Amino acid sequence: MNKSLVISIFNGIVKLLYFPPLFLTVIHFKEIGLNGTQIGLIFALSTFVSILTILPSGISSDKIKAKYLVSIGLFLMGTQFFFLYQSQNFWIILTFMLLGGLGTTIYNTSTDSLFFKNSGDDQVNKKIGIYNGIKYFSIAIGLFLGGYFLHQNISFEKLFLYLSISFGILTLLATLILNSNTTSDFSILHYKKDILNKKVLFFLLIVFLFALHW
Repeated sequence: MNKSLVISIFNGIVKLLYFPPLFLTVIHFKEIGLNGTQIGLIFALSTFVSILTILPSGISSDKIKAKYLVSIGLFLMGTQFFFLYQSQNFWIILTFMLLGGLGTTIYNTSTDSLFFKNSGDDQVNKKIGIYNGIKYFSIAIGLFLGGYFLHQNISFEKLFLYLSISFGILTLLATLILNSNTTSDFSILHYKKDILNKKVLFFLLIVFLFALHW
């Protein structure tokens, strides 16, 4: 199996498991007695942390082998679910949702970087289509399954426990099955020149607006 397809399938599994339950956590937060302001603050700060870490995580994926950053991101995402299982305290939930937001950004940036660095020059558009197709199809299936489990009265606590275990396994698998990439030795000034480019600034604006969808 080619490298880009392995990354696409692995990423699809992560999206299937992570985003749908996280999307449904607002229901869990209401069930445990959090008010609207607290819930809004959790998601707003999680998004803000993600925005702040997009650029540093991108630079890190050039300096450190991306599959190790993928593992770090998965570990933080799994830790988030473990403490959602363990606690109903607002401040503990907020702390580990922020860590989860950090982990999600590290994971997403590093996975995208790893995918593009392993795509080669042959049929790139097709590979990108497969990568994005698997990702969004997995999210759609996950949302359906999340709603189904909710309908079956499966407790959120039990779901969070299973997810934390699953992400522990995925953390280990990432180091074993994902391909390594070569690192780059760019200076910080090199990134500064890129960031000040008008096209890059426009793209960062789009990413910023997209991140506000929560």
